[in-house]
Amino acid sequence: MTPRSVVPIIAWLLVSSPAASRAQDKVNAPERSNEAAGAPHEVFARPRLSWEALASPAFHTATGIVPLGSRVAVEAHYFGMPEKESRNAVIQTGVSWHLGLGSLGFVAPGVGWYSGVDHGAVSGSVRWQIEHGRIVSEGLMVQAIDRRDGTERGQFWDGNHVSLSLLDRRVEVGPSWEHIHFREEDEWKWGGRVAVRLARSVTAQLFTLTPGRTEWRAGLLVR
Repeated sequence: MTPRSVVPIIAWLLVSSPAASRAQDKVNAPERSNEAAGAPHEVFARPRLSWEALASPAFHTATGIVPLGSRVAVEAHYFGMPEKESRNAVIQTGVSWHLGLGSLGFVAPGVGWYSGVDHGAVSGSVRWQIEHGRIVSEGLMVQAIDRRDGTERGQFWDGNHVSLSLLDRRVEVGPSWEHIHFREEDEWKWGGRVAVRLARSVTAQLFTLTPGRTEWRAGLLVR
């Protein structure tokens, strides 16, 4: 799989998201009616159709989640570094199993295929979303295992944050961190995140990350 092959996946998600979201809203209507009473602003019982894209001059990411049932979902994650050689773009695709944690959120471990940096490998992933009162945490970890010798060949912690929800859950603010590790690259970054809910299903996000040259990464989350 090449970086260009992720474009049809994201395009399909953009087209299918509105219809699927409307259908899912009808199913989840009773749960959403409790939002004003302080219920979590997400429905955690099953995977949700969603896509996310963030970009800066130094780094691009994109994620698509397509549910296949009440527990299983197909996932696609893209990581690209425009300032580096094109071979440094990475794509991970696979399936995940949704483990609901009641009103606290969910954890979704998965298995798939990691493609990029001149090699392919079996990979594992973990995605989570946790809420407790006004505290919200989300994140993604992708780990590739080289089939030839079993050694680590790629690891990404992307979009990880612990945020405080404000203004009736319309704004989230808090610290964030990430880890990029493949070949000679091995970089930890940390900083902050601000998210503003533009509509019920659309959230704008801004990350600022350091050390080194401060990176500003912005994008949208739709689910």
